[in-house]
Amino acid sequence: MTTITAKIQIYVSNDQSKNLMATTNAYRNACNWLSKQVFKTKILNQAKLNDLHYKQLRGKFGLKSQMAQSVMKT
Repeated sequence: MTTITAKIQIYVSNDQSKNLMATTNAYRNACNWLSKQVFKTKILNQAKLNDLHYKQLRGKFGLKSQMAQSVMKT
């Protein structure tokens, strides 16, 4: 199996740019917050992280389900 990597550039409108920045900022803030929680508790198991923090990630940072799961995988 061969892996192909593509580097692309996308062009977005000003409104799309603002939405993209808000989304990436929320994701980054959620990653930083969860990192602090992991550092305190030393829990690295994704299922346990999900049980403990999923609702907080969704509520506190306004993340959709897939983004909240991605934060825990990151």
